[in-house]
Amino acid sequence: MFKLELLWALQNIDGEIVKYKRIQKNKETLIKLNDLKSQYGKLKESLQNDMVYKKDIVSQSEAFNLKLKTLDKRVKGDSEKLYNEASSIKVIENLQNEIEINKKEIDKIENQLLGIIEKDEKVTSEIKDKKENLIKLKKEFEELKEEYNKIIESGKEILERLEGKRAELLNEIDKGLLARYDEITAKKGSAISKVEKETCSQCGVKLNAILYDKLKKNDDINLCDHCGRILYI
Repeated sequence: MFKLELLWALQNIDGEIVKYKRIQKNKETLIKLNDLKSQYGKLKESLQNDMVYKKDIVSQSEAFNLKLKTLDKRVKGDSEKLYNEASSIKVIENLQNEIEINKKEIDKIENQLLGIIEKDEKVTSEIKDKKENLIKLKKEFEELKEEYNKIIESGKEILERLEGKRAELLNEIDKGLLARYDEITAKKGSAISKVEKETCSQCGVKLNAILYDKLKKNDDINLCDHCGRILYI
């Protein structure tokens, strides 16, 4: 293989290595994974807070229901006394007042219970939605992570093969020529420019006739007058 062909092959392999190393880093996927993880953590914390809140609501509801039973029992007891045991107007008035006070307290507690029931229904619905969203987020995270791991593993295998091919090429290329290739690559990002239709494909400048004729006739190193890259035809 001629030296220019070797350099061209090396540049192609270097380009593939850069591409697969970029895939290996895959910043967009990592950002997405971290974002999903963050969303999951925040939603889980919110769900836990809602469950604590629901527990408090249930406790309040139980306390109010217990109080209602106590008041209802008192009203029934006072009503029985009113009809069966009242012996004077004063006793009757006292019982009636007590019954009225307890009934007002019952109405008040029942209204509070209605508010608690509404809160319970709302938080129960939110808990349900958040649990479903947690399942979706977890599934999306696991699927993306599995896909990412496959890409990483596949990329490692390809990189190993490319590095092996590169090592073989380096053994065939003159060290001085390789040093020149590395120097131009470091400055311009790529050292070799394919000549297409008598034009440098990297900078787009048309080659003069003498230079183009030299390229066709030999395998010597010739640089583009404009961008300074090694020309390959």
